[in-house]
Amino acid sequence: MISVIIPTHNRCRLLEASLESLAVQTLPKDQFEVVVVDDGSTDGTRELCARVSARLSLRHITIAKSGTAAAKNLGIFLAACPLVLFFDDDDVAAPGLLAAHVRAHEQHAAQEVAVLGYTTWAAALAVSPVMEYVTEIGQFLFAYRNLRDGQVLDFTYFWAGRVSCKRSLLVRHAIFAQEFRAAAIEDIELGYRLSK
Repeated sequence: MISVIIPTHNRCRLLEASLESLAVQTLPKDQFEVVVVDDGSTDGTRELCARVSARLSLRHITIAKSGTAAAKNLGIFLAACPLVLFFDDDDVAAPGLLAAHVRAHEQHAAQEVAVLGYTTWAAALAVSPVMEYVTEIGQFLFAYRNLRDGQVLDFTYFWAGRVSCKRSLLVRHAIFAQEFRAAAIEDIELGYRLSK
């Protein structure tokens, strides 16, 4: 039902926690796949993916260092499921994450609907003043303070580390612009083109 696309580059230690959280989802394992697009890692990512694939439907593809947008695009075209969820390699999923995204798309079946998932800092993480400023005060990234469940959002909330959409929407209309390399720029720019 849903393909989880994870671009990664030399973050094996963080990726391990991400993959472990996906291995314990409430959505049955035969209902989702994980596609790890390894953007030229040299840190043991390949070996980690080989180990975890015994417990999870996981495909690991390595490409020459090309950037996050290129890795996400390859993931889109390799995905086998009708829904895709973009997931960051440093995120840890709550057990019901994938089931919640699938339910939301069942309730909102139109092709042009994307679903923004909720992200917060891990409880064990010490939130620095800079981290708090970025999310809560300045609201530059992952700012949920003024959002409510079910709200219709504009393209600036197409955050491709916590958003899911129909794969067909991307394949038919737009993929990530690979010339953008700064964090979140390629996400919002794609959201803008899709909104048109």
